Amino acid sequence: MGIYAFNLLVPSTIEVPYPALVGTLVGVATLIPVVGIKLVYVPVVFGLGARAWVAGEPGLALPVGALLVVSAVMLDFIPDIFARAQFSGERTHNGLLILAYLMGPALFGFYGLFLAPILLIATTEAIRILLPYVVSGTSAEPTQATLAEFPVITTGERTEGTGRVEGADQTMAADGQDD
Repeated sequence: MGIYAFNLLVPSTIEVPYPALVGTLVGVATLIPVVGIKLVYVPVVFGLGARAWVAGEPGLALPVGALLVVSAVMLDFIPDIFARAQFSGERTHNGLLILAYLMGPALFGFYGLFLAPILLIATTEAIRILLPYVVSGTSAEPTQATLAEFPVITTGERTEGTGRVEGADQTMAADGQDD
C-alpha cells in the first residue's frame, strides 16, 4: 500500500515500477534476518535516484530520499529492533538464524527456508530448558497447578430445573468474589 501511495504522490519519472512485485519481494525478503529487506528497498531507491538524475530533475531527490528514510524506519528499523526482539526474546543469535536460512534450503529444499529456523528455535529452547535437568540428573517437576490442588467449595443445594445453586450468591459476596 505504501508503494501505491508513493506512486500517487510523485511524478511519473520516479514512480516505483511494478509495485506489486516490489511488495512481494519485500515480503519474501522479510524472511532473511538483518539484510533481507535492504536487498529490496536499497536498489529500488537507488534506481529511482538514477532515473531522477538521468531525467535532469534534481528536485526529485527529496521524494526519493523520503522514500529511503521511510523504508529504512518502517520496513527495517522498527521490525528488526523492536518486533524481532519482542518475538524472538533476544535469545536466538542472528548468526545462527542466518545459518539456518542458508542451510535450510540446502538440507530440506524449499521447505527448509521455513522449517530450519523453526527447528533451530525449538532445539535451542529445548536445550535451554532441559539441559540443566539432564546435567544435574534430577527430574523436572511440573510447576503448573492441577485441578486436584484447588479446594472444593460447596455452597448450597441445587434447585430443580434452574441450574442455580441456592445460597451461592451470598457465599461469593462474602468471599469477595462478586461478579
